[in-house]
Amino acid sequence: MFVFDCELIIGNFKLKTFNSVKVTTSRKTLGDTAIIKIGDAGRKQKLRNSIKVGDRVVLKMGYKGYPIQTEFEGYVSEISPNIPFEIHCLDEIFKMRRDVVKTPEGKLGMSWKKTTLLDVLKYILQGYETDLFNVPDVELAPFVIEAKVNRAQVLKKIK
Repeated sequence: MFVFDCELIIGNFKLKTFNSVKVTTSRKTLGDTAIIKIGDAGRKQKLRNSIKVGDRVVLKMGYKGYPIQTEFEGYVSEISPNIPFEIHCLDEIFKMRRDVVKTPEGKLGMSWKKTTLLDVLKYILQGYETDLFNVPDVELAPFVIEAKVNRAQVLKKIK
């Protein structure tokens, strides 16, 4: 018989149980999301006082006797005091939404007279762990990233 096993790490807090979790992955949206519900009133109060928006989240699930697999990695994006207590999470898009695109000189925005899709992706994904493969050879001419636009908005524009 299979017995469910899990591990949830939020910041410095580690849980082995929760009420429910919903991980959403879709090619139609930028980024994966997770909603974690915790019903235990005692743990709810500890969590409310211990976690904050931006804390790292790692969710691993599987079955006892087998290696558990990482199902979601991201950051706390919202804490909802509902009953049960809800923790909304986003993957790396959370950081990209907070990271405004700048030129190498530190000016906001960026523009190219002529560039390729691969070059733009390399530029906006600097500092993020990504594998860029099978990127079509598409020319973008001209391509402008407006001032005060974050990296997630650029990815959405390209999409």
